[in-house]
Amino acid sequence: MIGNKKAFTLIELLVVALALSIVVGATTGIFVSAIKVQKYNLEHQEIFNQVGYLANHMTRAIRTAVEGDGVCVAKGKTYEVSENHGQIKFIDSQGNCQEFLVTDQGLLFSRTNGQETLISSSNFDISHLEFNVIESLGGDKKQPRVTFIIEMSRFGSGGDPNIIIQTTVSKRNIDL
Repeated sequence: MIGNKKAFTLIELLVVALALSIVVGATTGIFVSAIKVQKYNLEHQEIFNQVGYLANHMTRAIRTAVEGDGVCVAKGKTYEVSENHGQIKFIDSQGNCQEFLVTDQGLLFSRTNGQETLISSSNFDISHLEFNVIESLGGDKKQPRVTFIIEMSRFGSGGDPNIIIQTTVSKRNIDL
């Protein structure tokens, strides 16, 4: 007798297979989304670390600037910025003429002794670097300060994620 046997019908098997495929598909979709979010977060963290390193390096160097000697930087000035604001020159506390600018390879740091150092990783694209200087005017008792803006992304990421930071640095030694 067929009615006494305990078995699944074809319809029941199809319903179970459909429900199982929906659960597996949803779980796979969630897993793939989590991997994409993790990859994005890791790229963002890498860029954040790189731009933080560059900002810290430039800040430490810019803070030690002294008044110009007339060769590297004009007398009476502490910093000189190029016309397009993408390059800054100053004299450090040891008397070296230092310069920051962006080249095809990345952010370049150079000194008058001919030593040039690439301080950014070649994995990152610096799409914008801008320096703005506010010099102190005679007797105003304000420190010269430099505001710089860096915009950076990772090569091959299509510009996403992208980080833009701006910071202002004043000289370590007071100009009074």
